[in-house]
Amino acid sequence: MKRLLAWITITCMFLNLVGYHVATAAGSSARDVVVRQNDAQTEEKGEEVKNEANPVSGEDDGKTSEDSGKADETGKNEKTDESGKNDEPGKTIVAGDGSSYEIQVTYRKDTGIPMDGTELAVKELLPGDKSYDSYIAQAAAKLNKTEKEVTYSRVFDISIVDAKDRSIAYDPKGNVGVSIRLLDEKLEEYDNVDVLHFKDTGRKSGLTVETMESSVDGENLEFTTDGFSVYVVIGHENGTVINPRVEFHFISEGATEFQENNIFYYKGTPYSFSNTSPHGDQQTTQILKDGEALEFIADPQNYLTKYFYGWYVVDPYVISGTTDGFGVGADGSLYYTWPLAPAKISFESGISITEQTAEIDDTVVHWTLNGVSGEGKVDADGNVHVFLAPVFENYNFVDFLLYPRGAVGSGEGTTTNLMTRKLV
Repeated sequence: MKRLLAWITITCMFLNLVGYHVATAAGSSARDVVVRQNDAQTEEKGEEVKNEANPVSGEDDGKTSEDSGKADETGKNEKTDESGKNDEPGKTIVAGDGSSYEIQVTYRKDTGIPMDGTELAVKELLPGDKSYDSYIAQAAAKLNKTEKEVTYSRVFDISIVDAKDRSIAYDPKGNVGVSIRLLDEKLEEYDNVDVLHFKDTGRKSGLTVETMESSVDGENLEFTTDGFSVYVVIGHENGTVINPRVEFHFISEGATEFQENNIFYYKGTPYSFSNTSPHGDQQTTQILKDGEALEFIADPQNYLTKYFYGWYVVDPYVISGTTDGFGVGADGSLYYTWPLAPAKISFESGISITEQTAEIDDTVVHWTLNGVSGEGKVDADGNVHVFLAPVFENYNFVDFLLYPRGAVGSGEGTTTNLMTRKLV
């Protein structure tokens, strides 16, 4: 009898304890319960839940210009408004290219956008695309900056569309939250990062440019908006450059020689080469951050009696009224002089840049690349300018013959060329 009473007592205590935990869990959100259950099991499960809570449905199709994402199916977690009170549940939709950006938009039912069956459509305009340069110029002007002062820029056309009919786009009747995550850039390196919205007024005046109130949170750029269209992200400096860069200018063969005050200087044109982009776009410079290396480019064409030997560092030559402060003419020509002992540049090693910060047109920045060193002041873009001129060497061919020239070989009266070598 005593054993029976003890068993009943223990059973009641256990049931009360279970009832307490069930009541506690019932007062929490469904997501919190799932996270707690997984955390109680293994850490791996906790990571899995985190991925499920914010799925990226837009898969990378190899294109960097247009991507879309479906609604976050777990976007029913409660949002908090500016007053700190819980608001109605929100929904998050995501789009990204899988390598350079990810964009999230969170909206509520009161914005008039359907809570189901929507996708986030994002098209990125790239350099060379129609209107890209115009957007950057207008954005810079809105910030009272020149285009040269813009050190980083991205252009995104963002919209929310119907998942079944992408020709149907939705504009919110209130504010929605936007987060732009830039995977290939450290936003904290820039003095200022701004977001500008090109808003359609519906009038003949066309678009108006609006500077958004935004904030940088790590690698995320966050802001709220009441409309969708083109957004431009601009990174620019305010006198101080964080992590200055070195810009290498390549000069074509055949520069024109001038003499002034017993100084021989040269005027050359930029050397154009294809970059490594899928389109093979042409460029004339390479800009390196600390630790980066020059990419190999196509060599200049050899001549009949001389061949290309390498790229050598030359000294920029500044002419008042003709060039800027870095030896670049108004027409893009590069002015330079030959140093007494020009150094050949390497394409295989990373560059070392000593200074981590620099004042524009003031601080002298020092760099070293595989034993070759240089220095210079940074421009408004945060770049030190280095000029590289091609060097060609004369050469002769040496033929190695099996028999003396003119001698009869094998009874056929011919000479046999065994090999040919080029001597410089």
